[in-house]
Order: sequence, then C-alpha cells, then structure tokens
Amino acid sequence: MSEPPSRRARKRERTFRNLLDATAALIAEGGTADLRISDITARADVALGSFYNYFASKEEIVDAVARETLTALAASLAEGDAATADDDVAIAARAIRRFVELAREDELLARLLVNLSAGDAVFVSSVHPAARLAVERGVEHGRFTVGSVELSVVAITGGALALVRAIIDGRDVGREPGRELAERSLLALGVPADEAARVAARLRLGRPEPLLGLGAQALHLGDGVGLRRAGGGRRARGGGAAGCCAARRHAAGRATR
Repeated sequence: MSEPPSRRARKRERTFRNLLDATAALIAEGGTADLRISDITARADVALGSFYNYFASKEEIVDAVARETLTALAASLAEGDAATADDDVAIAARAIRRFVELAREDELLARLLVNLSAGDAVFVSSVHPAARLAVERGVEHGRFTVGSVELSVVAITGGALALVRAIIDGRDVGREPGRELAERSLLALGVPADEAARVAARLRLGRPEPLLGLGAQALHLGDGVGLRRAGGGRRARGGGAAGCCAARRHAAGRATR
C-alpha cells in the first residue's frame, strides 16, 4: 500500500490547482491578451515568485488550462449518455458534433485553442486517448469496421480541429458542419450510409455550458490571440481531468527535487 502524500506534497498540489483554477477564471473574464502572471498569482493567493516553481511562463499555464479542459470534455463525451443508452455510433457522432460546435457555442475556448502556439498538438494529445478508446470499443462491439484504428482517430480528430479553425476564420463550411463531419466520419468508420445519415442528423445537442465560463455572445473578439470580453464576468468552474494534464506531471516531477 502506498503511503499518503506528505503535508508538503499536499500543499504543492493545492497551490498548483489554485493556479490552474485562477487562470481559467481570468481567461473566462478577460481572455488572454492582457493576462499577466501577477493577476494569476493574486487571484490564486500565491506569491509571485512561487509561480515559477510550477510553470515556466504564462503561455505554459494557458496551454495547461486548454489541455485539461479538452481532456475532461473528451473523456465525458467518450462515455456517452447512460440515460439514453447511447451505442458506439451515437457516442461518436455526438462527440464529433460537440467538438465542432465549440467554434460557435464556446468561441472563447475555440479561439484559445486555435491560437495556441502548439494548438494542434494540445488538441491531439488531449482528445486522442478518449477518441481511440471510443473507436476501439466500437470495433470490439462490431459497430465499426476500420483497417487501422490509429489512422481513423488521426483523420477524424484532425478533421474536427481543421473544421473548428475554418469556422473561427469565417470560411463558408455550410449550415451544419458538425452534422456533416459526423456523418462523414461514421461512414469512414464503416457505418452504413443510411444509419450514418440518420444518427448524425437526429442528435439535438442543446446549448452547452461554456467550458471556460462564457458564451460567444458575451465576447468582443479581436484579431489573433487578443481575446477580450466586454463587461463583467462570472467565475469559471475549476476541476477537470487534472491527472491528464502535462503541466501536472511537470509540477509533480519538480516536487520530488
């Protein structure tokens, strides 16, 4: 049986969590353009110098927040909806549509993702494990037929990110890009055409709670990385799949030094 973490380790964990939660809340309230490390530490009630025991820069902690948020979302979508007894086909279609619709329903998170210096890598590393698990499960249950699970996962997740980017850029991708990508992805997974079209079209997702605390209608979005919100804001919810966060592993490694 492993020993419980020491008081020092628990304190470091709380500080790390407070920094992530404070950053998520500040992004929700004002975006990233004017975000300062001193703002983060003040919100987290942490000494300014202590920030660098956990993160090397503002960019690193913003990356960590985006990665953690996407990991938690991917894990929840991969589980499906027990109340409606979703099968593998419906789970895949819902997950694809939800990610694409981030571009319109949670524009702050979508813009943050596509403007990160390593946004593609963040998206793929965060979403890939849950996406691969969902495809493997569909193959095991006889719902999907694919030559290579990895190729299918890479193609679908890459397509979803490219479509989010196109929507954010204002390109004409049709009236229902999420539905169309879901249908095309199901076809690529070997789902019969009539079923793929029916499942992708019948899903009614509803408007989700913005993952970073704001909906697109409340934002004034400038060019590039400059994300700003007009007026006040409410605090974003913390939490998520912290164990999947690369920065958490980084901080845990430092704690042992």
